[in-house]
Amino acid sequence: IISYFNSSQEKKAIDLLYHKVFSKIKIYIRNNRGSKEEAEDIFHDSIIKLIIKIRNNELEPNIDVYAYLFVIAKNLWIVKVKRDKKVQYLENISE
Repeated sequence: IISYFNSSQEKKAIDLLYHKVFSKIKIYIRNNRGSKEEAEDIFHDSIIKLIIKIRNNELEPNIDVYAYLFVIAKNLWIVKVKRDKKVQYLENISE
């Protein structure tokens, strides 16, 4: 996967990541009170973070990119859920 990104074949890399990881991300998010649309947003944000890491040479050479992408997505989802809870709490206070 990393070699695809480094050789200007990003579309092929993203397609592979989508087919291997998106369904797992979607299941995780749906099982944790999220929607398919939120899963798509999280997947896209995760891809961007992964591409930045690859371009900055911040990944170990033997890393499991699929697992790493899932962890990025999981962490982004956790942050979103926490942020949404804070917003909901603040909305309740102002009512």
